[in-house]
Amino acid sequence: MFTDQPAVNFENPARDPLGREHIGGRVVAGEEHLLIFWEYRHNVFRDEGPRTVKIPYESVDAVEFQCTLLFWNPRLVITLTNPEPLASIPGVETGKATLHLSGSNLRDACRRIISLTEFRRSEAQQQQRSQRLDALTRDSSP
Repeated sequence: MFTDQPAVNFENPARDPLGREHIGGRVVAGEEHLLIFWEYRHNVFRDEGPRTVKIPYESVDAVEFQCTLLFWNPRLVITLTNPEPLASIPGVETGKATLHLSGSNLRDACRRIISLTEFRRSEAQQQQRSQRLDALTRDSSP
């Protein structure tokens, strides 16, 4: 059991001149889900509170840390097999979220998130396989 849940902060800039889609938040590798807490930033047009997106580990396809030369523009790229959980977040592609990271010690935090996500994903896949195998053995027995 993990007691420390690794997390990183992100800040995605607005894509329009009025700044309506400027969002910020936090990605947390939780016990049962990959959690994305986000809210609109510096927006007078929307007075909405923070939102939470729960992504089951079995639907995570890949989590990557990317940056340009000399650690400029660090990003966390989350790719899903089911694009539905990311539909409510502005500025994401279908099934793929590129989050611009902010803060310090990002490389180590992202490494912990990626390794924990891969471990939890493999656990979820193993559980699904064992459930399918149990269902097949129950169906084939007389």
